[in-house]
Amino acid sequence: MIGNTKIDEHLKLALTLDDAKAWVEAHTKELQEDILNLIKINQLFNEGIDEDGQVIGFYSKLTEILSNGRKKAGDHFTLLDTGEFFDSMYINVLKDSIYIDANYTKMEDQDWWSIDILGLTEENLEIYAERIKNNFIIYARKVLGID
Repeated sequence: MIGNTKIDEHLKLALTLDDAKAWVEAHTKELQEDILNLIKINQLFNEGIDEDGQVIGFYSKLTEILSNGRKKAGDHFTLLDTGEFFDSMYINVLKDSIYIDANYTKMEDQDWWSIDILGLTEENLEIYAERIKNNFIIYARKVLGID
């Protein structure tokens, strides 16, 4: 039986902790933007890699000519081009997972396209895991009334 001490109050509050609610609340807008930036900036723009660390592709000499030198032959794909793909990326937070998606219809017929382009590398998964852990702690402290 739970009494009326300070510890008892925290135990009562602990009973209200909800893992699904914690998961959803932990995925703040800021965290979602940070996850997308790990993909857009760290993986695609800076390195041109998918979730497995595989380079997506390299620009050809013809591409360099057609882009008036904006895309240099031998440089990795960034997928930034018009910005449309990057702007279309979003995260759906489900009750126990996240789903990263984008409008990739213009690219899916390319031989280099893979859905793995929308995933996080192991290194970035570790960054995400640390952030989510910290947000779970914030959620628990809030529910338990611990400041």
